[in-house]
Amino acid sequence: MKPTLLCYHITAKDYNKLKSLLALLNFEVLLVEPSDYMQAIGYLVSLPGYLRAPAHYTGPDFTESMLLMAHMNDAQT
Repeated sequence: MKPTLLCYHITAKDYNKLKSLLALLNFEVLLVEPSDYMQAIGYLVSLPGYLRAPAHYTGPDFTESMLLMAHMNDAQT
């Protein structure tokens, strides 16, 4: 699977910078919308066996940005 970065509560400017930079390292950079905050990380990074949850997050947005990396190999950590 392709290395993936999930971006929560991030500005468009920062998202675009990360996407450009990490494209050089063959990362997929995904913006997680607030309505998807209740989705399992396995679903968001396309792990087999994870299905989309029917619930949608309707609470407040995060106060800080959060980045989560998945599918990285030993050389990338």
